[in-house]
Amino acid sequence: MMDRVMKECTRHFIRNLNVDNCIETRSLPGIARNKTFVGQVEEYIAQHFGEVSKSKILLSLPCVRIEVLNQTRQEMSLVVGESVCQLVLDWVKRQYDEEVTNIDSVTEKTHLLYLALDNSLQDCSELPTGELSDTEIVQDYKKMSNKNLNNHKSRRKGQLQPAKPRVLMYSREITQRTETEKESDWNLIAAARVGDHTFLALVTLNGHLATMSVQLRLNQPSTPSPVSTPVASRPASEEKPDLYCVMANMSSVKCSVGCANLNGTLLVCGE
Repeated sequence: MMDRVMKECTRHFIRNLNVDNCIETRSLPGIARNKTFVGQVEEYIAQHFGEVSKSKILLSLPCVRIEVLNQTRQEMSLVVGESVCQLVLDWVKRQYDEEVTNIDSVTEKTHLLYLALDNSLQDCSELPTGELSDTEIVQDYKKMSNKNLNNHKSRRKGQLQPAKPRVLMYSREITQRTETEKESDWNLIAAARVGDHTFLALVTLNGHLATMSVQLRLNQPSTPSPVSTPVASRPASEEKPDLYCVMANMSSVKCSVGCANLNGTLLVCGE
């Protein structure tokens, strides 16, 4: 009997779902246990996120404010919004996992992050001193962060080096979830570009709806690399970031040796 009532209530909510009530519907207590219902509501929000993002109820949600440093303008132009928002959500979840915290502790200030070599975002307050990316922007952020860290113990076991200029393109691996994560309701519901280098996302943080404002910020190294380079090397303005994306499969098996770069094209010699 109760199952029939619940199913009828679910159908009623779905039939009457609109831009004005979809956020309230997704906020219903215990909704995460009904994966089918949640999926339908989140699909609606994602499809209408352009309108939903302007609603008063969404704008009243707690907001995690993030700035992500990039070393080149080209890197910034190629960033995929959904990917960077997923990385930010992963970073927020680590804050919950590594210390006793609540949503207020991640919304009380703007966090400055950088992309580390392990493809994770890290707080710039932990960026090793002396790195090329340790610019005036980062140093000012460190000073501000240190004022708030006097009563907090260090959360990192080791420091991660920043990555060279590159762009992490969207892939299935970024959005994969374990069953544990699904049960605790950490989810990127929708994301959209709202400015030249700014993205807005709707997420669930341990079961609580929130928004994320993610802004890309240029942080060019302030000092030249100590490694000597050939005179004939390209100027920094022509250097391109590494692109991490899936290439199309080869139509037939190729030789495992004899690869070369010919005018920007990968050439494989063999039968």
